[in-house]
Amino acid sequence: MNIAENIKRAYKLHGLTGTEVARKLGIVQPQFSRLINNPKIKVEDLEKIADAIGCSVVDLIDPSVSDDNMQKYCPYCGKKLK
Repeated sequence: MNIAENIKRAYKLHGLTGTEVARKLGIVQPQFSRLINNPKIKVEDLEKIADAIGCSVVDLIDPSVSDDNMQKYCPYCGKKLK
């Protein structure tokens, strides 16, 4: 997976949409899409995105490292999954 796919996976697991994450970052969804698809995304941007999602930067770079520790949320209703 690339970082954009990892970011999408992370926000879905946390019960968020791309639009919601963009709003938390103070940008619109198309800007967010360009940001996460930039192959030269900055660490500072990853930190902001991780903070908006509620995960760590490691989750965005290599989600397999902390998959077991990540809270799972329903992508439809946002409820925490067991």
